[in-house]
Amino acid sequence: MLNNLVKLIEKMKRIYNEKKFDVYTKNFNKITCLGKVNIINKNIKIGKNVILYPNVSFEGNGNIEIGDNVKIGTNTILCANQDGGIKIGENTIIAGNNYIVDSNHLTAKECVIQTQKLQSKKIEIGSDVWIGTNCSIISGTKINNGAVIGASSLVNKEIRQYAIAFGIPAKVIRERK
Repeated sequence: MLNNLVKLIEKMKRIYNEKKFDVYTKNFNKITCLGKVNIINKNIKIGKNVILYPNVSFEGNGNIEIGDNVKIGTNTILCANQDGGIKIGENTIIAGNNYIVDSNHLTAKECVIQTQKLQSKKIEIGSDVWIGTNCSIISGTKINNGAVIGASSLVNKEIRQYAIAFGIPAKVIRERK
């Protein structure tokens, strides 16, 4: 699977200047790319009928798993490291300009921050989730099925099923009806 994905990634890099192109995985999973996709991570598993808008970036060296029928908006960055990972359920929409990162630098004063190890915790985003524009989803977060995250929010904890949350940090304001 990994070798096939690497080949697909290379194909995507060669043809990214086209306005729209489709890539099919070994299992006939269709990935629609609406512009350049930046791939700096080879540990990616993508489901069927996924749409990637321009300048989506996959970074790090940890696992990134995307379910079927997911849309990821322009300029969104997904960064996963070995000890963490990112998992996105089916039928989820992630708007543009989002940053989803599963790690933080340690901050001991005896060492320069740049040289310190990362502390990573898995991020889980459920099915039928909508994440508005300009959000940050950080290490250890779990967004349960059906939740909605309002624009410009910082999600740093678990958001319950079918909750609508927003703010810095994101707080539940009501439930989906």
